[in-house]
Amino acid sequence: MDRLKLIKFLYLSSSSNNNEALSAIRKANDFLKLNETNWTELLDPKIIKENTEDYAVLHMNLLKQRAYLQELNDKIRGLKSFIKYIFIVVIILILALIIK
Repeated sequence: MDRLKLIKFLYLSSSSNNNEALSAIRKANDFLKLNETNWTELLDPKIIKENTEDYAVLHMNLLKQRAYLQELNDKIRGLKSFIKYIFIVVIILILALIIK
């Protein structure tokens, strides 16, 4: 079983987007069924101790991805503002030509 994939689903379940969070939980449950296991077996303390370093690496990678996506989102917001500004300027120029 690819535990890192399951961890990714669980991490995504913390999304502030309810649809995304619910979808991630459902994918995690489907993943467990596919691997013929359940939450009880999965959360056995012996299993949790395994691959601790892998979990930390995955968590750090996900945090980096989230920060990168936030940076892109901020840039998109800036571009939207710029496009609105250009649109207003174009409308003003068109109105100036019509009024002439």
